[in-house]
Amino acid sequence: MVAEIISSLTALGYRPLKGALDKPLNCIELDDQIKSALPDDYCAFLSAFPETGVFDKQIVFSALEKSPWAADGKEVLEVLYASCSDKNNDLLTLRTQYAEQLPAHFFVIGQVTGANLVCIDLRNESRGKVYVWDHEHIDDAHGGLYWVANDFSAFVDLLHVSEQATTIASPKLVRMELSDVLKARVAELMKNKK
Repeated sequence: MVAEIISSLTALGYRPLKGALDKPLNCIELDDQIKSALPDDYCAFLSAFPETGVFDKQIVFSALEKSPWAADGKEVLEVLYASCSDKNNDLLTLRTQYAEQLPAHFFVIGQVTGANLVCIDLRNESRGKVYVWDHEHIDDAHGGLYWVANDFSAFVDLLHVSEQATTIASPKLVRMELSDVLKARVAELMKNKK
C-alpha cells in the first residue's frame, strides 16, 4: 500500500511545497488532536510525505460523483496538505479554519481548482471515503460534497497527468512567412535606425 502510493505520487511529479516543513506530523498525535483515527492508507501517505506538496504537472482525476466545477468530469488537484510553515497550507490550521463550514467528521487533505477542498470522511460507516467539497454549492442535494473514491489509495489511483497539459506543454513548430509589405517596412525601419 505505502509503496504504491509513494511510487504513484512520485511518478506524477509530487514534491514538497517550497519551505513547507514546519514539523513532521505523527498520526498518533494527529488522531489525538482531531479526536478521530485517520485511515491507515492516509497515515502511510503522511509518513512518506510529511510536508504539504504540489505537482510539477497538471494532475486530474474523475470522481465517482461529478461536481459542478468538474470540467469534462475532471477535477484538477492543486495541492495535498500536510505540515507546513505557511499556515494557509497547513493541515491542522485548515481544519480549524473550516470547522464552522465542514462537519467535524470531514478532514481536509487537499485542494482542487476553484478553492474547493478534498476531504476524507472519518465516520465509522463511511470511514476513509474521499470527497470533494464544493463551497459554492453547499445547498444542493449533495450538501456540496461529491464522492471521489472509497479510500485514499483508490483516490491516488485515480490521479493522472492531464491530457490538456500535455498538449499545451508540446508546442507545435509554426512557419511564418512575412509579406513583401512587412519586409519593406522592417527594412525601412532598420535603415532609419542607422
